Amino acid sequence: KICVSTVNINATSGVSYSTMSMEDARFNCIRYLASPIENAYGPHVSDPRTGEIIEAHVCWYHNVMKLVHTWYMVQASSIDEAARKMHYSEELMGELIRFVSSHEVGHSLGLRHNFGSSAMVPTDSLRNKAWVEKNGHTPSIMDYARFNYVAQPEDGITQKGIFPRIGDYDMWVIEWGYRPMLDAKTPMEDHKALEAMTQKAQKNPRLRWGDGEGLRGVDPRRQTEDLGDDAVKSSTYGVMNLKREMAELPKWTFDENDIHDENLATMYGQMRGQLLRYAGHVAGYIGGTYQTYYTRAQGGTTFEPTPLKKQKESLQWLEKNVLNEPTWMREFDYCKTMTRDTRTLTQPVATQAASLLVTRLNGLNDLYPADKYIADIIRICFAEAQNGKSVSNYRQTLQSTLTVLLINRFQTLSGTVAPEPRANVLLALKSIQSKIKNAGADAKSRAHFQNLSDQIERALVVK
Repeated sequence: KICVSTVNINATSGVSYSTMSMEDARFNCIRYLASPIENAYGPHVSDPRTGEIIEAHVCWYHNVMKLVHTWYMVQASSIDEAARKMHYSEELMGELIRFVSSHEVGHSLGLRHNFGSSAMVPTDSLRNKAWVEKNGHTPSIMDYARFNYVAQPEDGITQKGIFPRIGDYDMWVIEWGYRPMLDAKTPMEDHKALEAMTQKAQKNPRLRWGDGEGLRGVDPRRQTEDLGDDAVKSSTYGVMNLKREMAELPKWTFDENDIHDENLATMYGQMRGQLLRYAGHVAGYIGGTYQTYYTRAQGGTTFEPTPLKKQKESLQWLEKNVLNEPTWMREFDYCKTMTRDTRTLTQPVATQAASLLVTRLNGLNDLYPADKYIADIIRICFAEAQNGKSVSNYRQTLQSTLTVLLINRFQTLSGTVAPEPRANVLLALKSIQSKIKNAGADAKSRAHFQNLSDQIERALVVK
């Protein structure tokens, strides 16, 4: 039986309000939750003896509609005219809800996240109208792939090539999980039959499972809300679309009832967040490790470091797009209606960019060791100490945040039994101190560098 409920009302055919319980495993529910939370989830209850799913819910918070509106405007408004408004048609909102609910039903059926699925698609294919409309932009609805932000306006791609869909992987994994193994007489025979299915499927990369839970932050191909097999190229296309969209925001966010232009400021913040999301996708390749599963019969190397060329390309992308100020973000006329100092609009980018660099210190690989990585990021982030240019407000924020984060990490690691992480942070701090000593093209820049040097000196003093 399937029950549709709200927080205050339970209803199901043949069951009275007084006897029906949401905790009763006889009933599967689509549960509407009148809450401002922007989320949905699909839990289930399994028989611990067999693994059989005996009951499932799809819990649907009201503000999922706000969430999918934001996603679609940010990621698709440059290529879909229907996304260029604050209130979507019932037809479009229905399609957006269908995509989210399909994902949650997948969880109810026992499927886990497959964040590696989208990385099995060549980035260039996402701009190929015929290909992407036929195959979809990711092989699995269980990825957090959202919408095709890689496609450009000139590609002419319709919603069929923009929306996620139930894909090749989903169809295969349901067969793997639910197909009766009629010839298997024992659990081991059943296991061997499934292993044979897996070995055959592994020949098709679209059927691979990329662990989206246990290995996040390790394999850069398994990230949330990324697309394509080349994060640098995909993110470059994404930024191109963001520039188009931000230029049109006043028109697309206009609502006669929005007296204070709150929509404009909200969506501006969301699009700025999307830029940082792209930066996170790219940064994940620095120090990353590919993990590819093989059956025992297949053999193969499970762990491989991200190629050095890919890591260097990623750092170059970060340098161009976020380590140097993305001034285009504050050059629109409407920016002056949101703040008296438009430089504050890019400050969060500088802060997050510095955090991304420090985070990568946690897991560098042998192809890009700590001393080489530290030398590169300090050369890039403190270039003004060498080239004699004045340090802008944006770069001051970047440099100050980077220094403070390194100091905090150095102090946190004090007394730990693993010496290498603390030694790497110490190397970074000493390198900064050496780089900025007596540097500064003007009084403001010199004071800034002296302040950072003083902070480092105080942090390194034994107390």
